[in-house]
Amino acid sequence: MKRLPMFLTMLGALSFSWFLMPEGAGFQVTYSDGQYTAWAQSSLVGILYGLAFGLLMFFMPRKEICPNPIKPVGVWRRLGTIYVNSFVIVFTLTNLSVLPILLVEAMQTGEFQWSFSREFSRATDSLVGGSSVLFIFGLIFYYYYWSLVSVRPTIGHYLMGYQIVNNDQEWTRKKALRRMGLTMLTLFAWPMTVFIAARHDKKAFWFDLKTDSIAERFDCSE
Repeated sequence: MKRLPMFLTMLGALSFSWFLMPEGAGFQVTYSDGQYTAWAQSSLVGILYGLAFGLLMFFMPRKEICPNPIKPVGVWRRLGTIYVNSFVIVFTLTNLSVLPILLVEAMQTGEFQWSFSREFSRATDSLVGGSSVLFIFGLIFYYYYWSLVSVRPTIGHYLMGYQIVNNDQEWTRKKALRRMGLTMLTLFAWPMTVFIAARHDKKAFWFDLKTDSIAERFDCSE
């Protein structure tokens, strides 16, 4: 699929989902002024949308790319990729990650509901809620890792018109994991990292240089 039809498909699906699920989904625990509140909500439509977008992330056909390494990939384009990928993944997983929370609540109450709100805590709140958050971050990590070892650009990379290329021509599992680990460290000092990359002649981030890889543009007929 070409980039423009892919973008329009995603935009249309997301817009339609907001129409079908105006109340959204999520899980929240707050404690303020001695008042404890736990809230969670999902829906069957949201679960189905999540599964569909999950398949889309991995299996949507990409048009064959034509590398164009002459012009470097700008910093803002790469930041845009992070935003697009994070948005798609969080949208995909929000409803799915809330489902275990609803199931655990149903085990406590004896009745399954797609939403609940209560003003008291349960021993399982921290464990189940924390596991759901780790599940989301785990898939984000795996999605980028899969993109490297399978040599397939993520949805964000594809829409922004570039891919991450290994100068050794092949991504080993060890090298891909090393790059992912270094990339995660960047989150703790991203303003400085972006500033340094913007001044580099090839707009390379430090984890690109450390893993002998580069963001490479591709030009394909739209």
